[in-house]
Amino acid sequence: MLFPHSMELGEAHRLATILEERLTTDMEVPAEVTTHLESLEDHSEVHHVQHYTGRPD
Repeated sequence: MLFPHSMELGEAHRLATILEERLTTDMEVPAEVTTHLESLEDHSEVHHVQHYTGRPD
């Protein structure tokens, strides 16, 4: 999950936890959802290799 660099880590974690809990509840099969927090501003600098973004090409 990409968050603005200015957002406090605690707030980003809180929002990620809400998403994890909602996804787990909404799925029709038992599942565990794990998120990964990253800074929006330097994401492309940190990840030099393109990876799945969920966005259409």
